[in-house]
Amino acid sequence: MKKINFLVSFLLLFVIGFLCYPSFFETLISIVDLHQVELASTAISSRFKTQLVFAIILSGITPIYYIIQKLTKINFWFDGVYVLIFIIIFGGLTSILRAVYIFQELELLSRVKFNEGVKMSYHIDSFNFEYYLLLGFVIGAIICFGLLRIKQKRKD
Repeated sequence: MKKINFLVSFLLLFVIGFLCYPSFFETLISIVDLHQVELASTAISSRFKTQLVFAIILSGITPIYYIIQKLTKINFWFDGVYVLIFIIIFGGLTSILRAVYIFQELELLSRVKFNEGVKMSYHIDSFNFEYYLLLGFVIGAIICFGLLRIKQKRKD
């Protein structure tokens, strides 16, 4: 039964990640976009690859959660929901921090004055929001694991 739950949640998160990537990306781009610096992409296939990587990373919540559950013996309805929320919040937070960093970088680039015909551009593929999302998931999982271990030691 646990294998079926694992597989269903993995596939469900994969599909959700694949379908929600455009809105995730557009939301973060809206934080970054200055209109003085042109955002450029040279290949359409890179957008699909990034969408696929995002879906795989989002579905990675499932194995991260099951590892924490196995190591700490938590119950889903009590601590498990908090673990999932914590992991998702940290993932979103690191992605937003990356967008803010890129915004500041683009703001510095837009201050540089070139000739009138030259327009600044920045390559979208170097944003790597999905990898910062993964970093946030891992950081959130490590912090949750530590907090749950402390909580278990206090019970004993």
